[in-house]
Amino acid sequence: MEGEWASRASYCPKTEVADPLLPQRYSIFSSNKLFLKTFHDERDALLYLFLDTSRSMAFGGKIEQAKKLAAALGYLTLACHDRVEAWLFADKMLSRSQRFTGKQSAYRLFDILQQVEASEPGIDGSLSWLLRGGVPSEPGILVLLSDFLFVDGYQEGLRRLQAGRHQVVVVQVLCRGELDPQFVGDLHLIDSENGIGRDVAISPHMLQRYKQAVAGYTSELQDFCRRRGMFYVLVPAEENLEDVLFRRLPASGVIRG
Repeated sequence: MEGEWASRASYCPKTEVADPLLPQRYSIFSSNKLFLKTFHDERDALLYLFLDTSRSMAFGGKIEQAKKLAAALGYLTLACHDRVEAWLFADKMLSRSQRFTGKQSAYRLFDILQQVEASEPGIDGSLSWLLRGGVPSEPGILVLLSDFLFVDGYQEGLRRLQAGRHQVVVVQVLCRGELDPQFVGDLHLIDSENGIGRDVAISPHMLQRYKQAVAGYTSELQDFCRRRGMFYVLVPAEENLEDVLFRRLPASGVIRG
């Protein structure tokens, strides 16, 4: 169909098969209509799941939350015969799955995600590899799951994804210990990315300044995404997956109810 898009429901077959995620499946389609309006031919949606496996993702259960969310979004996409690829990265692109189609292939996607582990210490997360030809050539919906604790920033990497005509969805996963730490006193802190330790004395005042810095950083990332037409959602690592899927993502506009 050239120049316009039919309703997603017109070519997505309805089914009577029991499926607990069925209502949300159609919800994500309504979101896809927003993404797919930029295309000019009738093709299945292509979902890229970019999963950060750098060392910092091992802290506080972040990588486990990212894996569960990637699996859920992948399943919802495959259940309506759209296509999914999983890309794993840290300081470079580490691996890329085959392109999956159809709900029956969800188990192969789950197998890949289940085996994902955070990288060894010394490997910093980065999006700079996107500037060296790492952007997928076929436009699609690209969900980037990461804590976004990149020493070299995220702006250029996200710009490059958008320049590749991808609809970018930024999912920032942080844990409670990063968002609202409660420790004070003389401590020995270890950088989870490079393993370097440092003795620090943390007072209530310093703790408050840290929380303000974290809030400022996440707000800056959210504002960057908003100004460039990207979706952004902050997901706590400890939050129940059902709450993320049915409350937090719809509230952020990533999924429409």
